[in-house]
Amino acid sequence: MSTSPILLLLHGVGPGHQGDEWREALEPALAALGYPSLDGVTVIAPKYAHALRGTDDDESLPERTIRAPFGEAARRNRRAFERRMGAVEVALGRHDRGTGWLR
Repeated sequence: MSTSPILLLLHGVGPGHQGDEWREALEPALAALGYPSLDGVTVIAPKYAHALRGTDDDESLPERTIRAPFGEAARRNRRAFERRMGAVEVALGRHDRGTGWLR
């Protein structure tokens, strides 16, 4: 696993930041708060605004072919899901809040 920092930017609903202009505002703001620059930081900024438009809402859903679990089976599925989510959090590492303060 890499020990170099990673910045993941996830935008909300809207056009997103197709040209990465967010970086021009973020870097001076981080510096003002006492954070290091983004030099040497792996930046992941997926562009998925097209996926938030609901363009496939008119497509029909396939018929359900299995019964949804219930009772103990549903609880086992939920516990297995929580274990997988915990494993993802461990794999990603602990969040480092930095040395600055939030304005």
